Amino acid sequence: MPSITLYPIADARVSQKYPTSNFGTETYSQVNYEASGTTLSNYVLIQFDLSSIPSGSIINNASLNIYASGISGATGTSYLYADPIKGGSWSETSVTWNTKPFADSGGPTSGSYSGSTTSGTYSWRQLDVQKMVEAWSYSILGNYGIQLSMVNNGSKGMNMPMREQGSSNATYLSINYTPVPGRTIRTLTCNANRGTTVNTSVGGAVSDTQTWYGVPSTIVTAGSIYNPSDEDWTNYSRAYLNFDMSSISGNITKAYLKLAGYRYNNNNGGNLRIGTPSIHWDESIPVSGTVNSVSINNGTDFSLGSTQNSYDFIDITNIFSAIKTAGNGFVIGGTSTTAYYGQNDIEIQTRTSSLPPQLVVITDNTQPNAPVLGFTDGQAINTRTPTITWTYSDPDGNPQGGYFVQVVNSTYTATVYDSGWIHDANARSFTIPAGAIPSDGQWWIRMGVMDSNGAVNQANGTGGGDSSFGNRRIIIDTVAPSYSSVGGNTNGRRTDNPQYVNIASNGTFRVWVNGVGDTTSGINRVQFPSCNATTGSPWSTWYNGTHDGSGNWYCDIPIAAVGNNAEGIYFTDPYIFDNAGNVTGCTRVQTSVDRTAPTISSVQGYSYTNLTAGSRRVWAYGVTDAGSSGLLQVLCNYTVPGSATVNSVTCTASSSDYYVDIPLSAQGEYRVDFYCVDKAGNWMSNPSSKTSYFFVDSQRANDPNPNVTYGTTTATFAWNAFSDPAPSSGYDKTYMYLGEWNGSGWVGTPLYSGASIGNVITLSVSGLKQGARYRYTVTHYDKSGNESAYTYKEFVTKKKIGECHIQKAGQRITLPVYDLASGVNGSKALRTKVSVGIGCFELVPTTSTSASPFRVATPQGIKAISK
Repeated sequence: MPSITLYPIADARVSQKYPTSNFGTETYSQVNYEASGTTLSNYVLIQFDLSSIPSGSIINNASLNIYASGISGATGTSYLYADPIKGGSWSETSVTWNTKPFADSGGPTSGSYSGSTTSGTYSWRQLDVQKMVEAWSYSILGNYGIQLSMVNNGSKGMNMPMREQGSSNATYLSINYTPVPGRTIRTLTCNANRGTTVNTSVGGAVSDTQTWYGVPSTIVTAGSIYNPSDEDWTNYSRAYLNFDMSSISGNITKAYLKLAGYRYNNNNGGNLRIGTPSIHWDESIPVSGTVNSVSINNGTDFSLGSTQNSYDFIDITNIFSAIKTAGNGFVIGGTSTTAYYGQNDIEIQTRTSSLPPQLVVITDNTQPNAPVLGFTDGQAINTRTPTITWTYSDPDGNPQGGYFVQVVNSTYTATVYDSGWIHDANARSFTIPAGAIPSDGQWWIRMGVMDSNGAVNQANGTGGGDSSFGNRRIIIDTVAPSYSSVGGNTNGRRTDNPQYVNIASNGTFRVWVNGVGDTTSGINRVQFPSCNATTGSPWSTWYNGTHDGSGNWYCDIPIAAVGNNAEGIYFTDPYIFDNAGNVTGCTRVQTSVDRTAPTISSVQGYSYTNLTAGSRRVWAYGVTDAGSSGLLQVLCNYTVPGSATVNSVTCTASSSDYYVDIPLSAQGEYRVDFYCVDKAGNWMSNPSSKTSYFFVDSQRANDPNPNVTYGTTTATFAWNAFSDPAPSSGYDKTYMYLGEWNGSGWVGTPLYSGASIGNVITLSVSGLKQGARYRYTVTHYDKSGNESAYTYKEFVTKKKIGECHIQKAGQRITLPVYDLASGVNGSKALRTKVSVGIGCFELVPTTSTSASPFRVATPQGIKAISK
């Protein structure tokens, strides 16, 4: 609470004896009171500059200190008064008794000193002027200075040094005060007033209604008057005043009503009373009813000094809020409507006069509200240098004057960072510097603000056991969330990537992110944006995933929305967000939507084998999948003759063909049914499978047992048709073996050396050598490759060495003669001589097509000579 000592900036004596003279340059002056005689009274006017004291300051004490450099006059009690000058300003060098402004002698703010003195006494006189200085500080009185006057039982005077004397005994004003930053003083001028009067009989029986007057009058009267010349009536008057108080808000500290009186009478009467009327009124609408029907509510009694044509004031602090709330303004009247002898009234200048009623309201600065931090309590943030924002508000509307930001540990027991007060009116954000928050985890942000008057915010924060400031917990998390794997949901497995599905139109496929975790702020969400990479569709809505309660998240992706139900490859790129805003992008999950079944172009044709042990390889050709998933596997079911079908045997790939090795265990026809499935689970259809057969046959066919009919250069062979024991794989081919033979090996190249001659049972050969030895055989093959039994045979071709011509029945018949060593059929007993030697005829059955008409009896019967 500062104290200040002020010295006069102006002082002057005014003399009643010399009413037109100025004494402003005296070094010593006198204040005196002359009860009689020609000296008359002298006053001293003193002016102090209070500009160094902030307006609205609380005046704790104030004293005017005057050194009495001499006392004159009769011994006795003297009274020294310090009255506020209210009539206006004055000049030290020109003021006179006649021009001195009006002073409020004995008013509520006057100071005084009284004491018994004797002539020649030298001492300090101290006058309490606290209320006067306070009235100046609160602007309810203008600071026009102080008038010193003296009253005593007889003529008395006090000498005092003036400021021109410059001694250490100079008059001074000592003030101890408390500044109130942000205190606001508002002065309102009356905007409506009325007056009423009513006459009643003695004893207070009201018989007449109120009469309004002065609409508005320059003067209204309030109070009561008893007319001693007519004891049958007493006059009661009231003054109504109103102000526009809509601008008044905040913490109301003081309220004063300033009135300029024209005349004030207090003759054997009571006090005046001010309050709010019980009815609403305005200047143009009279109040109906009697004087007693309008009560003075929330009232307080007051009295005024003999103020005329200057402001005096009434302290209405204790009733102001109620009057403001009622909204009916003020009413001033007497304290009673009962008759009494005397007069107690005041004539008040109204709003149309030069000194209209005024309302002075002092509102103290209210602390600003605690800042509202721009994040929620416990909010997670992914940086150790977060920018803190706040909302500033002040009940008085004062701007921000400064702020501080602190970081407090998680238990709210230690401050790890303090910015200190930062005086910035416009700042609403502050970035925590690097290093202030040393690690991830929970911290408190504690913050305070002050207004432009230096008032620190109210204690309305929350949390941390400290309600003095705005504070909230903050979670610092700079580490991105983690996961263990991603994948599709094929067959309940959550790790298939890529995954293959054959969902129908308007269906969904599920994508998983497994083992999702975050060590500090926790997982906020997992999102699953997707697109159809095959059709080039744009990335879709980021679909929110669902938590399964065990750290895994999944999402069912709608293919209608993402890819217009199209087949093809879908990409899903999951993203994990923690509560601090850290993001982890996961491995892409590829999903193949495939509704197209795979196909097998063809299978191995019917085949045969003569193996009865080991296995038989069977093929499926051109296995393809037109969909996006690709072939998963080719399978087969096979049936061994006489056994149950073996199902779901996996085939082996060889490029786009697949084979299976069927174990051989029985003879007969084997069946192999091929089918396939793609990775999306589409099974081959239309047909659902393709079948291949093979036959196992290890038994040889019967021996064809060939024979031959031959001549000199030709031979005709004949043999038995194909014959095979059951189960037979069936006829496949016939091979012929024929060549000149020397008894141990072929002579030259055989004519037939295992050459297939087709499915025939005879064969004619020409171009043979005459009289040459030939070896031959015939073999059959079945379809299993089994060669039939066979027997090699030999023959020697006939060799013609001459002819015999015989005439019979007019015909000439030529009979060939053969070499005896050649292959003549039958007996060689019938011989003849030719030019090269002895030869023979060939004897054939008489039915032979080569038989001539000549017959020969032989031991074997009648034969014909071959022609």
